[in-house]
Amino acid sequence: KHRQTRMGREVDKFDPNVKAALCGLVITLTFVGLGIYLFIRSDTPHAGVVKTELTQRIHNAAGGKNHPNIAIATAYRGLFPETVASLSDLTKRKYAQLHGYTFYVDNHMYKTHEKSLRASAVLSHLRHHTWVFWTEPETFVVDPSKRLVDLVDDNYHVIMSKDWGGRQLCPATLMIRNSEIGEEIATAWVEYVTKEPSHDDLRAWLNLLKERQDYERYIKWVDQHEIAAYPDLEFKDGSYKKDKDAGHAYYQAGDRMMHIVNCIRDGKQDSFCCAGIGAHYYRLFEANLDKALTAANLLRP
Repeated sequence: KHRQTRMGREVDKFDPNVKAALCGLVITLTFVGLGIYLFIRSDTPHAGVVKTELTQRIHNAAGGKNHPNIAIATAYRGLFPETVASLSDLTKRKYAQLHGYTFYVDNHMYKTHEKSLRASAVLSHLRHHTWVFWTEPETFVVDPSKRLVDLVDDNYHVIMSKDWGGRQLCPATLMIRNSEIGEEIATAWVEYVTKEPSHDDLRAWLNLLKERQDYERYIKWVDQHEIAAYPDLEFKDGSYKKDKDAGHAYYQAGDRMMHIVNCIRDGKQDSFCCAGIGAHYYRLFEANLDKALTAANLLRP
């Protein structure tokens, strides 16, 4: 640079070539920083999609079949208690990272598909994956060592569990296959839940299977302990407790997932108490995750 006099003052003046080089450097650093920021944002649960590859050591430690292209999807309204949803998201996000699944948080779909959120979320991702696994926001992964691929059976197109001692189906967690029949069933689910007056997924599935009984043969019914066990905790005031005669499957050590059924929706319990249940199972998830990583030689015991 050199100095020149302007309006009676001495000012610094950069050589034009130096100034151009500095501007180019600033622009380059700005784009690099933006790229780093977007990369970090893309790996957060509320960015919409979290997708990572399974490390070879975890894959080898897990054994069994190679995993297909599986996606996990969830969504909830902004009014849903944030603590429960956030803890639940963390378990599913880490579970997806562990096994190489894709994780979608489809909260934005409430604006366009409120009447058919679950079904529309599954259908929107179906063509991009081999299987799509829908989970409620209050469904927690508890044992991450258990893989979704071990539930997959190419003889079926839907995977669900039954509740109430097998007398009722449970749409809170289910898998649908990317196949002609799977897409047909998912599309019918959207149709039935949209026209159902209360837009209740359980009633929609009951009506669908009543009118299309041929769909039953495409459904693989798995034990409720596999994907939708109830909490094994109770509140001292009795507002949330086990119903031993109802035929529910209550959480046992080794269950893949746990669903905090109706704790928040009933309105009888303080949401902080329901969050406490979520925190308890999140702690169990982290302990089981440490065990899984240790078994894969990725974490020192």
